[in-house]
Amino acid sequence: MNRSRLLFIGFVAIALGAFVSFVVYKNLRAKSSGGNEPGVDVIVAANDIQVGAKVEDRDVRSVKVPTSVAPPNYFRSKSQIISRGVILPIQKGEFILPSKLAAENAGSGLPALIHQACVRSRSASMRSLQLPVLLFRERAWMCFLPAILRD
Repeated sequence: MNRSRLLFIGFVAIALGAFVSFVVYKNLRAKSSGGNEPGVDVIVAANDIQVGAKVEDRDVRSVKVPTSVAPPNYFRSKSQIISRGVILPIQKGEFILPSKLAAENAGSGLPALIHQACVRSRSASMRSLQLPVLLFRERAWMCFLPAILRD
């Protein structure tokens, strides 16, 4: 065989191999990207947050997730949740949702939890009654006086 003929066959083989490699690479990359679904920024917990704690900047981080994965009523920015109280425990990496936080300006700690209980009890038409406490010789005795409730 002619030397130039061998060089031509070698060049064609290398070019064909490069072309096939490029096509396979392009197809695999398109399949692994999971489509071109746009992502949204969602706020998740950077570490565990306990009940009654006040959410601080170091406790949360922003993560981009596909729109189909984002939970309903998610928070879009850190400023929406900073300084709010936690009423349910939040694990690291978990989405922070409105149902796990106290209302805005409700504070943190026990007052935030009590506020949630008061809102629920008002809807159930619960009433409170003050009971007098009488002290005798360093002992506390409770006297329940009959109360007449009028509507």
